[in-house]
Amino acid sequence: MRCAVGSAVNPSHAVEPGVALSRTSVHQAFAIVIAALTACGLGRAGGEYYEFTLDPAASALSAQFGLTFQTNGTLIGNWDAKTNPKGTRTKPGLFGPFGPTENEPVAVQIAAGVSGSPQSANTGGFSLSLNPPGGSLQLSDYSANLLAAGPVSLGAELSLLYETFRTRNPDSLYIAVPGVPFVLPIGEATLTELTAVQTSGVAGLLTPSGPDLYDFAVAIPVSLSGRVNVLGSEFELPGLPAVLPLTGQISLKDDTARLVSQQAFDLGNSVPIGQKLPQLPLDLPTILPPGGTAHLLLNLVLEQIDVDFAGQLTTTANGVLIPEPGAAALLWLFPVALRLRTRARR
Repeated sequence: MRCAVGSAVNPSHAVEPGVALSRTSVHQAFAIVIAALTACGLGRAGGEYYEFTLDPAASALSAQFGLTFQTNGTLIGNWDAKTNPKGTRTKPGLFGPFGPTENEPVAVQIAAGVSGSPQSANTGGFSLSLNPPGGSLQLSDYSANLLAAGPVSLGAELSLLYETFRTRNPDSLYIAVPGVPFVLPIGEATLTELTAVQTSGVAGLLTPSGPDLYDFAVAIPVSLSGRVNVLGSEFELPGLPAVLPLTGQISLKDDTARLVSQQAFDLGNSVPIGQKLPQLPLDLPTILPPGGTAHLLLNLVLEQIDVDFAGQLTTTANGVLIPEPGAAALLWLFPVALRLRTRARR
């Protein structure tokens, strides 16, 4: 609840400069201030506003995390008549001539998947307005760095669906099997950033469970963003909409509060992208015959990102009561009215 000093003071009670105050006028002014202080709900009456900061020593993420980049495009050998005449050349099809300067694109669909188990401390904060009499709360401005402990290494692999094609330098044949991808482990990827930022205010439930102790439940609409480095290139994860549940307890003491939550979550989403990627190199092991390596270039469009994110989020946050702006002003007026009342008694 917000209070305004202007709404609490009647202009008819204003005192002109140089005019002595009567005892009645002072008593009226004193009564107005007391009434306004009461109306502002000073103390723990409801609508209390707290600013919370996550405690990184007691806030942590433990999860299974997976990203799949769905792409569509072509692959082609890295041969160039002038700059790389001994490079790999490609041509679609199982049979037919393959001239000494032919290097043609091959249709391909590639799913680049990264996955792992990030374990990290969290930092950040949020705002919370508590209304114990109404059994409700309002949570806003939630923002959390879910990788406060630093980047996380993830396993990475490519899954390729391609049309049948041949290569030169080395000589090889890649036969397509409809619906069966060629899976290629590509080492490690690095998840360098992962954040959750609230997208709109939200109401939750607040239930008393003891003196100055409350159980709470709230579902926070957030946008998950991040960055991942794979195949030597950094990809930005756009804001993926998700709902982050939080349940736990809030304890109040004087002008401070402490929130504790240990919550399982399971977030999954697919987001269309439609963005052309920079050309990427790919070294592909030969199949028929095995033992060689074809040096290819990928020209792809990132069509979609699939996200799987499940685990447990432990949140411990310390809050500080923020005085109402109007109430703070009225508290300043209180000693003034008290001095005026003392003078009127003399």
